[in-house]
Amino acid sequence: MQAISGAGYPGVSSMDILDNVVPFISGEEDKLETEAQKILGSVSKETTSFEHQSGLKISAACNRVAVLDGHTACVSLRFVKRPPPSAQQVKEAMREYVSEAQKLRCPSAPENSLFVFDEDDRPQPRLDRDLQGGYTVSVGRVREDESGIFDIKFVALSHNKHFSTPIHFAQKYFGLGATLIPFPSGTGHMITSLQTNEIDVGIGLTEGWVAAIGKQGEQAGFKIVGTYVETPLCWAISTGARRELKDVSELKDAKIADTRGWLKASGDPPFDVVPLQTFVKLREAVNDRTADFFMWEHFTSKKYYDNGEIKRVGEIYTPWSSWKIVSRDPHDQRLEGMFEKINKGVEYFEKYREEAIEYISTQLDYSADDATEWLKTVKFAENVKGVSEETIEKTVEILRKAGVIEGTDVRAKSMIAAARTT
Repeated sequence: MQAISGAGYPGVSSMDILDNVVPFISGEEDKLETEAQKILGSVSKETTSFEHQSGLKISAACNRVAVLDGHTACVSLRFVKRPPPSAQQVKEAMREYVSEAQKLRCPSAPENSLFVFDEDDRPQPRLDRDLQGGYTVSVGRVREDESGIFDIKFVALSHNKHFSTPIHFAQKYFGLGATLIPFPSGTGHMITSLQTNEIDVGIGLTEGWVAAIGKQGEQAGFKIVGTYVETPLCWAISTGARRELKDVSELKDAKIADTRGWLKASGDPPFDVVPLQTFVKLREAVNDRTADFFMWEHFTSKKYYDNGEIKRVGEIYTPWSSWKIVSRDPHDQRLEGMFEKINKGVEYFEKYREEAIEYISTQLDYSADDATEWLKTVKFAENVKGVSEETIEKTVEILRKAGVIEGTDVRAKSMIAAARTT
């Protein structure tokens, strides 16, 4: 059951959708049947294409329904392995699932990639599509199929639209006509989608783009063309609420909890690293003394300071501006129009802060007070076109020291398609 907004703007006419269900959407059923094979498949050894899970068989029906945002799927599954899992085992597997975005500690990653309801009447688009900022997939009615035709049945809901605020304004007020696709599965998926021509442009963390081009060179298949956020990202350093630690100066020889163990270094590292998987487990670890501290984006952590679960002992900022824009075709003539409309969205964002706060506090899981404080820390680029070569050089240098990029022949200039002149 696909929402109206899935058709883009201007979308389905009111005479077609009000008091109605449209039982066919061109291309959508075929896409459902093939995209799942791709998502549950793998990436080729050359990282240039997807290898489909061809053994997965799917039969899909897609209807346009009179819901503004949020696609709902009623799913029935039959498993190859017998006996099949129970409904309780399926629920537990979903609740324990950790997405790539969570493992990478992306600031926009939800606390739960999948949220499983026990209530019989959930999920519902109006109630649940914005759960945890709109990135969480809501699942409910997980049950065994008593008919014996299938094994398990459930209902899933995902939000098909989720924009950072200036891009939201660019689309709402200035006609940004791009199809905006969230990638909660992580930077790696976004990079592969650029390389397989599934998306044209990506907006993401600076270090992700630089690392990919630094490792793959021209094979990466995209260049940096713009700057979205000028300010660095603030990572808060946290410990357990009742721990004795009070300051970062006390962290020498401490144990740091990390979602994937990425902070492990060769030689004699300054900290022992405890690899965990989720934000929840990081918070639990500093309270049960499995680890002494962890780092997470400040405003995502703040509500747990406020409720007394953890306490803040310090902070660290990324040494570069945090978000860049890349394109697989830097000469695409549509880029100029995109830059112009995002610039207008940023200008509107700066002029109408109260509207921005309302949007953030009602759609992105922040309180109004936290949204107000967050706005004080963030500066979007007034002109998103182009990138500072000095910024990319600094990023390359630090990633090389960290062992993320190897070799001395990597040049920042080769990563950039549109350099800033000022």
